[in-house]
Amino acid sequence: MNWTKKVLAFSIVFFLSLFLLKGFDLAVGYVLGSDDLAKTKVQMEPRTIALSEHIPNYDVKIMPDNGYMEQTQGLEQKEYRLRTNNQAFIIGERDTVKKSNAVDIIFFGGSTTECKYVEEDKRFPYLVADKLKKKDGLLLQTLNGGVSGNNTMHSLLNSIVKGLEIKPKFMVLMHAVNDVALISKEQAYWRGPKSKVFINEGKIIKDPKFIYLLFKQVKEILIPNTWLQIRHLVSTKIDNVSNDEWASSRNNPKANYSDVEQALTEDFSSALKSFVAVSRAWGIEPILMTQFNRILISDSFIRTHYEKLSQPLSYDEFVKLYSVANELIRKIAKDEQVFLIDLDKELTGNNIYIYDAVHLNTQGSIVVAEYIANEMAKKYPEFYRLN
Repeated sequence: MNWTKKVLAFSIVFFLSLFLLKGFDLAVGYVLGSDDLAKTKVQMEPRTIALSEHIPNYDVKIMPDNGYMEQTQGLEQKEYRLRTNNQAFIIGERDTVKKSNAVDIIFFGGSTTECKYVEEDKRFPYLVADKLKKKDGLLLQTLNGGVSGNNTMHSLLNSIVKGLEIKPKFMVLMHAVNDVALISKEQAYWRGPKSKVFINEGKIIKDPKFIYLLFKQVKEILIPNTWLQIRHLVSTKIDNVSNDEWASSRNNPKANYSDVEQALTEDFSSALKSFVAVSRAWGIEPILMTQFNRILISDSFIRTHYEKLSQPLSYDEFVKLYSVANELIRKIAKDEQVFLIDLDKELTGNNIYIYDAVHLNTQGSIVVAEYIANEMAKKYPEFYRLN
């Protein structure tokens, strides 16, 4: 008993001493001006590519807030688990234990692929691996590369930086609404709010304050796992309607529809072709999917929420432009001889499965997984069969 007390006392003194020593060192740097701190007064951060992804090795429970729920029909307000692997791909329970198998399929897309508010084991990129088996009877492994807000160019960058190294058999891409939303406002991929641009501009690094440095060290050394949980809780307002990333462009002049459609036709087509070419250059077969939706003239619920805010296009024009995007996916798939999974044709307009303009609920995700599995089993019988 005395020995245990001595060890405990020693441990407390040891770690307290380390903490005080680090605090003293930071204080010395702050008061006397160490070389590193002095450099920060004039140092510029380098420009970097903005890799739009989740936090690696993440594991949290999330819940849509009341503001988000007001924009939905058929979404259950409850906790949903979201976790990622060390490459920031969304995973599920099976992926935490099955590490030896090669990855068969990576799904890239925005929030419609991410399926944030779908039960973890029912997200369609994950569930497809339950619906299919390899021809030899072994289980598949799939990864979910969907990230809220990402467009085709974001997924192209992610596929190059993270997907090619994994060497899956297939890389699947589903985009439309985020590309349409950006191009309808900016007529290009290279402009827009900070969350959309591809380059982080270098900034002058300000002289850090002692208190900031102290707490940063405490966070990174003493409570890194706790901070992950707190950080997410602090950012739960991300889906609140008051957080409008397009606020700065709301007062822009109304866009000319013909110019917007031409920009979408040119840039979205080029982005899709780039994804196809990069995949095949590295021996990976690309698959394109059209995007399910409720963006229809007849859907009054979607129209009402679209028209609550100032938009560059009328709702009717946006519906037309979105339809153009799905047609472009079909055209590129035909021209490039890429396998197409037409989810738009299969599910569009179904408010039982789609809880807002484009997002699946859990039931809808199950239906999509079954449809994808059926289509892949028919197209690639040499690789897969239905489970």
